[in-house]
Amino acid sequence: MPQPDEYRLLERARRDPQAFAELYDRYVDRIYAYTFRRTGDPALAQDVTSATFEKALRHLQRKGWKGQSYCAWLYRIARNELVAHHRKNGRLAPLPVEQAGEMDGEGYVQSGQQRRSLREAFARLAESDREVLSLRLYEELSSAETAEILGCSIQNVYVRLHRALERLRRELDASEENTGEQNYVPKET
Repeated sequence: MPQPDEYRLLERARRDPQAFAELYDRYVDRIYAYTFRRTGDPALAQDVTSATFEKALRHLQRKGWKGQSYCAWLYRIARNELVAHHRKNGRLAPLPVEQAGEMDGEGYVQSGQQRRSLREAFARLAESDREVLSLRLYEELSSAETAEILGCSIQNVYVRLHRALERLRRELDASEENTGEQNYVPKET
C-alpha cells in the first residue's frame, strides 16, 4: 500500500505532471539499477527506465492509482518493457559474470573466489530463477511486492524462491566439486 504522503503525491501527479517529478526522483535509480542488472547495457537500461516512467505517467493521468505498491508497479512496468524488448530483439543477453548481481556478497560470502563462484552459479540459473532471487534478495522487495511484479500469489513467490535457492545451491555444489572450495547460499527470507 502506498504510504500516505506517496498516495497524496500520486493524486497530485495525476493532475499535475510536475508533481510526478518527485515520484520519478524517488524511484528512478532503483528502476535503472534493476534494468541495468537485467540487460548489462547502460543505454538499453536508460531506454527501458525512460519508457517505464513514461508509461507510468500516462497511466496515472488516464486511470489514476489503484494498486497496492507503487514501487512494485514500476518494477512490473520495467519488467514488461524488458520482456517486450526481448520479444522484439531476441533474447536478453546474459550478464557478463563480473556484472551479475552479488546479492549482498559481503553478507553471504567470505572471499573473492566465493563471490565469483556465486556470480557464476547465479548466471547459470534460468532467467525466472534469477528474477525471483534478484527481486527478493538484491532489490530487497517484500514477497507481496515481488508477487505483484511477477503477477503471481505470495505463496507462489515462496515456492519459486525456495526452488531457485535450491537450484543455486546445486550449482554452487557442482562448482565446489570442481574447485574444492566451500560456498555459501543464503537461507530463505
